[in-house]
Formats: sequence, C-alpha cells, structure tokens
Amino acid sequence: MEMELPRILSPNLGCPIILTLEDFKSEGFEVVIAASGHLPPRRLSVAAQPSYAGEGAEFSLDFEDPRELTEGTLPQKFKKVAETRQLISTTLRDSIFKGQARFWLYHAKLRSSPVKDLYRGMGSDPLSTLYDLHLLEEGKGRGMVSHALCLRPRREGLNFIHLTDLHIAMRNDLYENNLQENITLPPSQDPSQIHFNNFNQNLRRFIVHANSLADQGKLDLVLVPGDLADFLRHGFQEKEDHGENNFRIFRELILGTGREKDRDQPNSGLKVPLFTSTGNHDWRLFPYDPAVHSTVFRVNKEVAKQFDLFWADEQEEITREVDSAYARLTNEGAPISNRTWMGKLINLGLQRLQKWQVQLLTPLTVSSFMGILPKIPWVGGPLYDLLGRYDPLLTSAIVLLLVPVAMGILTGLIKKYVRGAIMDLLAIEAGWWALKDYFLNLNPFFNYAFQVEDHYFLVLDTGHDCLRAQYLWDDGDKKLGPLSIRDNTIGQSPDSMAFYDINEYYPYSQIGWIERVMALIQEETQSKERPSRIFVGLHAPPANLSREQARKAQKEARDRREGILLGEGEYDIRFGTINHFLSQFYHICLGKRESSPKEEKYPLVDMVLAGHAHWKLELRLAWDQRKNGPVVYFGDFTGNPDFFREDFEKFRPFFLQSPACGPCEYFSPDPPYFRYVELDSQGKVVRADVQKLRKDGSSEPGKFPPY
Repeated sequence: MEMELPRILSPNLGCPIILTLEDFKSEGFEVVIAASGHLPPRRLSVAAQPSYAGEGAEFSLDFEDPRELTEGTLPQKFKKVAETRQLISTTLRDSIFKGQARFWLYHAKLRSSPVKDLYRGMGSDPLSTLYDLHLLEEGKGRGMVSHALCLRPRREGLNFIHLTDLHIAMRNDLYENNLQENITLPPSQDPSQIHFNNFNQNLRRFIVHANSLADQGKLDLVLVPGDLADFLRHGFQEKEDHGENNFRIFRELILGTGREKDRDQPNSGLKVPLFTSTGNHDWRLFPYDPAVHSTVFRVNKEVAKQFDLFWADEQEEITREVDSAYARLTNEGAPISNRTWMGKLINLGLQRLQKWQVQLLTPLTVSSFMGILPKIPWVGGPLYDLLGRYDPLLTSAIVLLLVPVAMGILTGLIKKYVRGAIMDLLAIEAGWWALKDYFLNLNPFFNYAFQVEDHYFLVLDTGHDCLRAQYLWDDGDKKLGPLSIRDNTIGQSPDSMAFYDINEYYPYSQIGWIERVMALIQEETQSKERPSRIFVGLHAPPANLSREQARKAQKEARDRREGILLGEGEYDIRFGTINHFLSQFYHICLGKRESSPKEEKYPLVDMVLAGHAHWKLELRLAWDQRKNGPVVYFGDFTGNPDFFREDFEKFRPFFLQSPACGPCEYFSPDPPYFRYVELDSQGKVVRADVQKLRKDGSSEPGKFPPY
C-alpha cells in the first residue's frame, strides 16, 4: 500500500464515527486529512458506500471549512469529545510522514438526501449500518477507508463487547496446516488429542457470533484495546514491510477480504464498528519461538519445536539478523555488559576464553614434553593422572589436542546459549515503525475518546514493553521505573510504558489528557437526569496480581460480594501493569486529583477494561478515609449477574480484565473469550460478564479453573 496523499486518516477502521441518521443529516461529522503542499486540497469530496453490498445506500458528502491542525499539545480544555481526534502525534507528523504532510480538519456534510433508506434491516427493524468512505479529488479516487462511518438508529440502551489479545499472524494458519501435514508426533502422542489453538480462527468464530448479535440488534460496537497482532513481520526481511505484514492479515479478517473470501467457510467480515488501541505485541517487530510458550497454541514443546518458525525460505536473512544481534551483544563494552549480571558474565567468559586457551596451552604442552606436567599448579596434576605415565612427546601431543577441544566445547556451549537467548530477545525488539500500517490504515491516534448516546469511552495507548531488546544492546529505553524482572519475560505479563510523562511519541502528558477529557464530561453531564457512563479501554491493566497471589486472593475472597481488600505489603497489585503514575490514575477514576484529594473534580469512572494477562481478573477501586487514599479490592464481581446489577453503583469503579480471544492459558483454557457489557434504557449497567463461544457458535458464561 503506497502512502499517497491526500488521504483520510480519521475516521477509519479502528476509530470510526457513530451517528444517528438525524444527527448525520443535520450536523455531519469531521474528517482529518493528510495532504502535501501549503494550502488545503481543493475540490475534495467523499463517496460513501455500504461496507457490505445490499446493506444501506450510496450517498455523497461535501467538505467544508478546512482548518489546519498544527498543534500536537493539549488545549487548555476540550470543548467536545471529537476534539481528541485533532491531536496529531509527533510520530505521525515527523516519523511516518517525515514532515512532508500537513493535516487538515474538514467538516463533511451530506450533499443531498438519498432516495433509499441508509439503514440495513432484518425484517422491519432498522439496524446499525457500516459505510466505507472513498476520497475524491476533482472526481478522481484517492483512496478509501473501510468501516469508517456507522449509522445507528436512535434507541435507548447500549450493548458492547470488550475483546482483547487477538494476536493475529499469518503463521497461525500456516502452523495449523503444518500440524496436519508435516509434524512427526512421538509414538506416545495420540494425534486425535492435539487440538491446535489457531488465534486467527478464534477471531473468525467471534465474528460469526458478533454478527449474529448485531442482526438481532443486541450489539452496537466492539472495543479491542491491544494486541491485535502477535508481531509485525512475517519473517526477518530487511525490505520495506509497508502493507505486507500481520496488520494486513488483521484487516482482512475484520473486513472479510483477500484470502478470507477463499476459505472453505468464507469469513464475511465484522458488521459492527470496531474501536482499537495498541498493545505491547503490536509494537513488536519479530516473531517469538512458539516453543517458548507452546501452551498458548495448545501443543507441547516437542510439537512446537517442529514448526518452521519463519516458514519462508529466508535463512540468509535470519542468520544475518541473529549474527548482527550476537555481535552487538558480545562486543566488548556492549550495553548488556553494563546492565545485567548475566551479560557481564557472558562477556567476561567469551573475552577471556581465547586468552586462557593460549595461556594454558603453551605451558601445559611444554611441561608435558619435558616430563614435568605434575608440577603445573591446579591443572597439571589432574591432567597427569588422566593421561598416565606416557612418553613425554605423546603426552605433549595429547595435551595439545585436549585443551583446544575442551575450550572449543566450552565456548560452543556459551555461544549456543547466547544465540538461543538472542532469538527470544529479538521477539521483544519494538518501536513505532512496527505501527506504521496501524496508523495509516487502522487508527492514527494513540489516545482518543468517543461518545455513543450519553455514554463516553476513553481509549488509551499503553505503549511497548518497559523492557525491550534495544535496552540491552543499543542504548534504548532507560525509563524502566520500578521494574521487576519476574514479570517482564516473554510470554508473561511485562510492564508497559503508559502514563510516562516524558513521551517521545506524542508531546503531552497522558494523565493531563485524561484530566481534560474528564473535565469535559463533568461539564456535559452534571445537569443530566439519567447517568452517563464512562468506560476506559486500555491494554495493560492499572492493577494486577501474580498467579500465586491471585490464587491466594481467590481462596480468601470465596463468595464475598464485596470482595477482599488487597492490603499493602501482603499483595503486590503492580505485577505486570502500567509502570508509571498509577496513583494519579486511581485518583482520577475516583473523581479526584491526587494534588487535592478532598475535592470532587470529576465524575466517577464506571469501568476500566483491560487485557494483557490473558485471564479473568476483577478488581474494584474504593476510597479509604483513614488512609485518605485509594485502595483495591479483589473479587468475582460479575460472576453473578443479579449481584452485579444490585451492587454496581455501590462498588464502582471496576477494573475488569478479560481473557484472551486468541491464546489459551491454564487459567483460560478454551478461547475465544469476550466480555459482554449491557446498559439498559435508564443508563444502568446490568451485566458485564465474561462469555466463551461453544463449538456451535453460541455463547455461555466462561467458567475457569483456580488460578
């Protein structure tokens, strides 16, 4: 996909606009355009076409009132939620477009009323309808954004799904095919007992179920905060990967295009609007070895080791990449030497082995030849006993052979370990360049907000892993904060960089952004009779537990509706979480500012929805008057829908993690999972329980083994 200009950045597939037909006809909506030149492009218009043939009608839009977007920093206040889409990140401006694009805000208005109804329908009931927007310049097509506009019939209530950790990749389908055709199983392995977990197929199954709900009018949107892709590249090509990577596979799955149409059971594509943010895997460039965490695929290590990790004939590229990383890692003075004790040990050993070989070989050989081998300290005696009383010349020759062989074996073992570690480290090599296609074809925003009816959604970026491979060999991130090693390994729940104040990707404080949006919501809702709910979607959770502590809390909480207090010192709630400024975020969720906790500044956040750890973990936030600060409770708050409905107002805000759609774990063994949230006509949250899909496509409450 070429980066042609002008092009529509927003709305887009991962950040669409939802409007009622009445609001659409009277108000229109705003469109962000990237264009070249110093003046706004003239004679731009849009042709809107139904995303799915026969569902809706075509219409045309005119652009009015162009205004250049030059500011990336926060305004003093947001005047409306749509203004959160006017912040152009430094990453988009300076890195992706390299300063060669300017950004314009246009107002799109309906040219004339279409003859046909713009809603699709099942029977006589109108249903939400998706539209693709085709950009025209002087009547010539300049590109298209998919599923960018959703026209939604006005109705009370809201139903949405929280879906997380999709981990889409081309290799998932290829592995499944490989398993059937090229894997040799050990004699003890029953082929019928292998049920490979294909992350891509889990999303296909979910799409069928979501479309069924949408056709019944029971689903308005899907919120997918992070880990859309498992990693970016299909292999280790050094060539430009733009448009040919796992984000393209994700787009094809959501849109039902490309190879999805050619399957035995074609994937028709998702028929409800999708809202996305990035997760730590979306920042990662390279694949990880499936044997590192084979259980997510539901196979053992012996089977996983037979998968061709890169499945393409790219061994020269692979070797070059690993050799380059290896050279950086073991080079004298490499950063890893100064940052980890293992790095120091590896470097010291590799740097000294050759010197030791020379230092040992010469005296041992000479002493053997002269017959005085037992007099060499430390090693002479054992070697003399091992070799016996042989002819000095023969003994010298044996030593000359034995020492290099022994040193070679030792060096080889160290190098084998290091190269194996590099293959794992490459899997967490990450950066904004992995997100290029995400920004251009899915969602150009790190942080944005949107509104449906009276309810608000804040969608936040939680960034890359705190510990990245670059940190070990090229002076990468040094902003590790209170980083623990235990929860920052591949396949676990590494800390993420959200809320870090000195952010090179967008020039404003994320906490400041949240405060301004919350102040706007407070202003807009304080006089409303019915509650306006506030949902925050992000990938890495703001509170979490290790598996051992979750198991302990589960035993202690049992069936207590109020849950149990996670006391400081007894529980570590920062295991695999956002790594910075969590206390400020907790205060905001409780309607306060940390600097003035006695003052009620904002409305309460109702629900924070996260993923990342691949499990169902439910916490709630409360204010402790004695501590004069926030505290966290653990419980199974949504397990009983009746209790949840009765307790919601008393116990909010909730921090709810949903199990993965893609990977399976011991504690979430049967994906795909999702969380279904329902609000009634009065704005009450009546359910938010985790569901799993049965084989027949229907859903049932998720049941999970103990942590």
